[in-house]
Amino acid sequence: MSGLNGENPINKPSSLVPIITQTASGRLPEMNVWGTDYKTRDGSCIRDYIHVSDIAIAHINALEYLIAKKQHSNFSIFNLGTGNGVSVLKQLLLLKKYQV
Repeated sequence: MSGLNGENPINKPSSLVPIITQTASGRLPEMNVWGTDYKTRDGSCIRDYIHVSDIAIAHINALEYLIAKKQHSNFSIFNLGTGNGVSVLKQLLLLKKYQV
């Protein structure tokens, strides 16, 4: 929850969130955004960002659900998204604003 255990890959990152955070903090000089022709305000794609702590809590809740035997079939589907998409470029600007 403190954010002190954030992802810090040894090599140059290849996934979006470490690239965004390292660019926003100045560790990477630039970030390439591929695909700028989406039908969004800034042309970049929309992502539904969710905090890793929320994913961890969802996994615990799913295990408790299974242990309590509340499911009535062989599988259950849970949406772990927030339902609030943000464009890649807007997320980068937000991170820069807050000096992540």
